[in-house]
Amino acid sequence: MSQLIEKRNELKAKHDALAAIFAEAGPERDFTKITTLGGDTKAKIEEIGRRNTELTALHAEVEGLVAVDDAKANVDRLAADSHQPANRVPLPAAGQGRTVPQKSLGELVTESKAITGYRSGSGVGPVDAVDIELKALFLTTAGWPPESTRSGVITMLPERPAPHVIEAIAQGTTAQASYRYMRETTATNTAAEIAEGAPYPEAALEIVEDSVDVRKIAVWLPVTDEQLEDVAGARDYIDQRLTLFLQQRLDFQVLNGNGTPPNILGTANVPGVLTQALGTDTVADALYIAMRRIRVEGRGEPTVVFIGHAAWQGIRLLKTTDGQYIYGHPAEAAPARIWGIPVVETSAVPTVSGTPDTTTAIVGDYRTHALLVARRGVDVQVTNAHEDFFTHGKLAIRADVRVALVTLRPSAFCLVTGLAA
Repeated sequence: MSQLIEKRNELKAKHDALAAIFAEAGPERDFTKITTLGGDTKAKIEEIGRRNTELTALHAEVEGLVAVDDAKANVDRLAADSHQPANRVPLPAAGQGRTVPQKSLGELVTESKAITGYRSGSGVGPVDAVDIELKALFLTTAGWPPESTRSGVITMLPERPAPHVIEAIAQGTTAQASYRYMRETTATNTAAEIAEGAPYPEAALEIVEDSVDVRKIAVWLPVTDEQLEDVAGARDYIDQRLTLFLQQRLDFQVLNGNGTPPNILGTANVPGVLTQALGTDTVADALYIAMRRIRVEGRGEPTVVFIGHAAWQGIRLLKTTDGQYIYGHPAEAAPARIWGIPVVETSAVPTVSGTPDTTTAIVGDYRTHALLVARRGVDVQVTNAHEDFFTHGKLAIRADVRVALVTLRPSAFCLVTGLAA
């Protein structure tokens, strides 16, 4: 058995053992449930850290062995290629050969004994005469500088990642300018036990039609003909950036939009959503209260928590009284969940200006009681018919998307206000 196979088997065994330990601890990371390790919580955490370090080192060793195998395969391939016969160069027919050209100055100099006889580190070399008069020392300033080819790498300005928010919302499509649906306004349940021959209690149901208009988010960029024609990848770069700009704005609008045309009505401004102030509660407590209110008052089941970076940092760094991190050791990738609900950490959450500024976390049942409806996806078009672009050799590249956010049950969402910004 090769060393690589042995190390891979060892890596798998150690990985499975560590995974079994975490399975014992459960999603709550309750280290008291771990029976395969002895000692108190601190000792178990230290042992897990040691095993994780050992696993990381073993993984690096396996990668090194894989690289060695790849290098060996490459050497074998090159050796095989070197034994392939080369194409023969045909000789010219009689009388059709060309005379050997005279050597240039550069050839005379580089082939002279002064150059070919020089040895690095000797300080001096042999002297040779070139039968051409030289007027000046040949420097890069008198000739040409070394050629440097620009890479295709583009370092972009830091931007808010997107899409983050809309990926956690149920999505659909529509072929109309508005999304229409029926909303129940009355539901009276009079179901009860009755005696034989007694009248049935009468229930009451009432529904009304409601609608949400589709809104457009758009952006455009002027660019010259030469930029698109002469630079490979320029069109792809522009398309990618414009699409990102649309996704960033859409992430922001579905949480913050005020609903005034042409704005989307974002969750934070929907009439009837629940509100839970932080007050004297911890952030974790306030989020759980919001979840409980959604379950009780909205009869929904929270599917996601949108929270700002500073507020989530406070939760992630929580420690026990003996200094142990509640959300896992710093060497681990802690789960982005709280109270069992997935967390989306984003700067698109609402921000309230003040002294100090605060942010608002949004908890909601976005899988059942919200719908992001697309009239169509991102559309990118190019034209030179804008103003004087045709006569100036310019192009206008535009991108847009048409969507609507439908909040079916406002009470299935809760805003947790007063968090750190």
